[in-house]
Amino acid sequence: MKNKTQENEKKTIIPKQKKQRSVKKEKSAATKKTAKKTRNSSMAVKLVAILVLMVAVTMVSNVINYDAMVKMNHSIKDVTDSKVPDLQNAYNIQYSLEAVQKDFYRYLATTKGETSHTEARNDYAADREAVADLVQQMYDATEGDGQKQIMQKIYDGVNNVLERMDNAMEKYDDGKTGKVSIEVNVIRVCMEEVNTYITGIQQKSVNEMDEATAQSHATYQAVSKVCVGMAAVSILVGIAGILVILIGVVKPMRAATRDLMKMITEIDGGSGDLTAHLKVRGNDEIGQMVRGFNQFIDVLRNLIEKIKKGSGELEHTA
Repeated sequence: MKNKTQENEKKTIIPKQKKQRSVKKEKSAATKKTAKKTRNSSMAVKLVAILVLMVAVTMVSNVINYDAMVKMNHSIKDVTDSKVPDLQNAYNIQYSLEAVQKDFYRYLATTKGETSHTEARNDYAADREAVADLVQQMYDATEGDGQKQIMQKIYDGVNNVLERMDNAMEKYDDGKTGKVSIEVNVIRVCMEEVNTYITGIQQKSVNEMDEATAQSHATYQAVSKVCVGMAAVSILVGIAGILVILIGVVKPMRAATRDLMKMITEIDGGSGDLTAHLKVRGNDEIGQMVRGFNQFIDVLRNLIEKIKKGSGELEHTA
């Protein structure tokens, strides 16, 4: 009788073991599938994605802002490099003309044959050559139709003044003081015209620099507005990240903790329902934790059933 009973128990246990192994394999496969889903919708991945997005937006904003500043500086530098020499040359022409004019009047204020008269003549010749060369260089370097027209007037006006000064000095040496007075008045009018042209080219250069500077500042301000918009987007992304943490992490965690404590309290009091499960609210890490606890409850329930069944069989055998 004992041998038959043992054989029957073996026949009963072996299928049960096979069935338990099959159930374990199914649970293992389900666990792996759940883990895969969890990885695909991981809360950590979401948070990292939000952080990367914020950093990317900030970096792009900084790059755009820096590029705008560089372009603005280069634009202003290009205009300044091209216009400052014109301004400097214009001032040099004015200064040289004034020096020639002083030598001219000093020549007329001295008597022929005196040392001061000769010195004034030599100074006049040196300053005359300097201003003539300067005007010629500036005329050759000038580009652009509008700028070339103004420079042509300056070129012609300066040469006209120098020729009239030469003629006036020759007439002075010849004793034709009356004609010298007429030439001096004409020279004064021509000098005023030349100074007007020089002032015009100076003002034009200043206006072009101001215009380029204003345009560069306008471009930079437009880019700054874009950067401000991107900064606002970055702030919104940060707010979205905070909301994701509050809604996706804190809230589910609180709910899971509340349900878990309630179930543990009921089990500890002896009235717990081991067939009940915690509610799964997602496929992220918190959902994985809740599923793990539900699996633990299932294992605990199966274990208690096996213990009860084993106790019953022992009582029956006894």
